[in-house]
Amino acid sequence: MNQTTSGTQISSTEIINSNSEFFKDGANRFQNSENLEAVIVGPEVTEIPSMAFSRCVNLKTVVFKGNNIEFTGERAFEACKNLNRIDLGNQLKLNEIGVTLFSACLSLQEVILPINLKKINDGAFSYCVALNNINLSGLKELDRIGEQAFVDCLSLNNITLPKKIRLNPTKDSLNDSTPPSNIGNEAFGLTFSEFDTLEGMINEAVT
Repeated sequence: MNQTTSGTQISSTEIINSNSEFFKDGANRFQNSENLEAVIVGPEVTEIPSMAFSRCVNLKTVVFKGNNIEFTGERAFEACKNLNRIDLGNQLKLNEIGVTLFSACLSLQEVILPINLKKINDGAFSYCVALNNINLSGLKELDRIGEQAFVDCLSLNNITLPKKIRLNPTKDSLNDSTPPSNIGNEAFGLTFSEFDTLEGMINEAVT
């Protein structure tokens, strides 16, 4: 599927591979498009470049046909304000969610992440004001949630974290054997001094 005229006039497209003319040499020809509404990412695509779909304000649907995504660049889907769902569950080669990847996706309500994800980078879901539930319990390898990763997710009222994520913000002393927190400051819009509030929102995974 590739309904196209030129540049930002595209309303829907299928990205065949990572050498697509739309991504080549950092061109990012979709960036700032007001017409793009649907994207199919083909099975040969291995990366989504930085700012690839940034500020595609009418983008509603992104479908991944394959499972070979290894890298998502910074701000790749930033401010796609009509995107309401993203499913990366089959992208088992993806270890990290890029910095501010989905920042300011104002309609985003549902996110499915791959079970072997290791890191959610700074600001990844910041200002996703419609996101009200985060269940990360199945992400057994998740070992880092970056600073402001979910800051200003104003509808957020339920968080489920895997066991590897530690809430204690600092060590009490040099002799304290407890490892430091691997949640960045203000990851959920709360400073380290407000971790008691965060604990009240969290359900820790039991397995």
